[in-house]
Amino acid sequence: MDEILIVEDDMDIQKIISMNLSLEGFGYTIAGTGMEAIKQVRENEPDLILLDIELPDMNGIDLCQQLREMTAVPILYVTCNNEDREKILAFAMGGDDYIEKPFNSRVLIARIKAHLRRNSINHNQNASKKRISFDDIVIDLSAREVTRNGKVIELTAKEFELLTFFAQNPNQVFSAEQLLDQIWGYDSFSEKSTIIVHISNLRKKIEDYPVNPSYIVTMRGVGYKFVQTSI
Repeated sequence: MDEILIVEDDMDIQKIISMNLSLEGFGYTIAGTGMEAIKQVRENEPDLILLDIELPDMNGIDLCQQLREMTAVPILYVTCNNEDREKILAFAMGGDDYIEKPFNSRVLIARIKAHLRRNSINHNQNASKKRISFDDIVIDLSAREVTRNGKVIELTAKEFELLTFFAQNPNQVFSAEQLLDQIWGYDSFSEKSTIIVHISNLRKKIEDYPVNPSYIVTMRGVGYKFVQTSI
């Protein structure tokens, strides 16, 4: 049974989410504060985290950054803040998805299932593989780690999956919708800004010149392509 950690201080929303999780056969725990969430993750890592941004003791985006140092499981923000600037920062701190309140319970469950499914598929696919290398960058699939000249590059779970997908499919053009479907497990429920932000963050971490990338290239009006270099 997949275990979901609900980080939310509003008791009414806690009840709505927990009831829907129970109906779908998920296990869950609830943390009403950021400190409680950190304690929960340390003691028993969940399979997915639902994270409110406005918590009584800390900002959820700052909490996400701390949680990312502890776990690579999907983190989905569930918040009433719909400002683009806030979304960009939320993704930059390691979030995988952004769900606005008030939310449709069926959409929330669909997203949770999609993230858990993609996480499981990626782990299973990578279990029998070892490494992908290009130039001085090495993707260790079993350890889910990326290094450059032996130095670890800190990537979020979705950044790692996005880079791995590109590296496994070089010189092919993918639209934003195709990338959402491949990495997030759906396309119609999310926004293209999700892809834009994640690719921008990934470029900053692996490209020498992020504004003029040599690996992840934008094909204007079409999508993105990973340019294969020396293997």
